[in-house]
Amino acid sequence: MLKMQNDLAPIGLSTYARLQHLQLTIEALKKNSLATQSELYVFSDAPKPGDEERVAEVRRYLRSIDGFKEIHIVERESNNRAANNRGGMNMLLELYGKMIFVAEDVVTAPGFLQYMNDALSRYEDDKRVFSITGWCPNFIHEPRLPKGSTFFSPRFTGWGMGIWKDRFEKMKAFSLEDVEKLKTNHVAMRRIYEQMGSDILAMFAADALGRIDAGDVRCCYHQAITGELTLHPYPALSRNIGLDGTGEHCEKQQFEFNGELGEDQIEYVLPENVLVDKNVAKLFVAAHQRDMPLLQKVKEKLLLLIMQ
Repeated sequence: MLKMQNDLAPIGLSTYARLQHLQLTIEALKKNSLATQSELYVFSDAPKPGDEERVAEVRRYLRSIDGFKEIHIVERESNNRAANNRGGMNMLLELYGKMIFVAEDVVTAPGFLQYMNDALSRYEDDKRVFSITGWCPNFIHEPRLPKGSTFFSPRFTGWGMGIWKDRFEKMKAFSLEDVEKLKTNHVAMRRIYEQMGSDILAMFAADALGRIDAGDVRCCYHQAITGELTLHPYPALSRNIGLDGTGEHCEKQQFEFNGELGEDQIEYVLPENVLVDKNVAKLFVAAHQRDMPLLQKVKEKLLLLIMQ
C-alpha cells in the first residue's frame, strides 16, 4: 500500500558512525525550501565491535533533529552496511513508489530537493530514465554547459540520488561470466568507453567476485547493457564529503573530483529529449579518465582484490 500524503518523495538517509559528516549532511538538507514539507527517514546501522560509543553518539544526535515534516529513525540491531542501505531503500519504495536517498557524507545545495522532486515527477513514466542524481563531476569550465543545464549519462551515481520502485527493482547481482559476456557486447562496450568511462570495468569484476558489494556498480552494469540514463545537473547539487579517508571504499582524495555546488536561485532546465549529448559525454568520460591519484588507487586496489 503506497503512502501518499503528498507528492513529494521521502528522503532516506543511511548513517553509521561519522557524526561530523552526518551533522553537515543534515544541516545542508534543512536549508532546502522543501525540507519542512518532506518526510525524513534515517537508517542507523548497528556498531561493529569497538564502534559502540560512536554509533551511540550518532543516535543521540538523530533524536535532536528538527526541520522536516516528519522524522523517522530506524535503528538496526545488527551491523550490515549493504542491508542497512538497501533495506531502507526498499522500505521507502514500498511505501511511496519513489525516493530521494543520501548517505551520511553527502552534502546538498539548497535547491537539491526541488530539482529532485521536479525530475522524479517529470520522468516518472519515461522508462528510458533510470534515475536522477544531484552529483556532477568537476568539469573544466565549458561554455556548452551554462549554469542550470542538465544532461543525461548512462552512468549511475549514488551521491545524492532519486529513483522509482520499478527502476530500483532492476538492480541485480551479476557473475564474472556475465561480465565476460558483456565484453562481447559491442553496443554496451562502446557505451562504456564513449559515455561512462572504462574505469567502471574493474568495479564490475570486483562486484561480480564478491570483493565489493556495491548497489551503484550494479546499477551501472544494468545501464551499460540497456542504455537507460541518469540525469545530472550542472553545476552539481550534491557532493561527497567522505572522500577524506573515513569511508569504506575510498581513500583520502588528493584532488577535487566533486563539482562546485549550485546556488539556490539557479533554475535547472529538464531536457525534453532523453538522450546523451556526445560533446558532454566526452567531458564526462574525461572527468573519470583523467590521471587522478584517487581513481588510479581505486582501480589498482580493485585489480589486486580481483587477483586474490
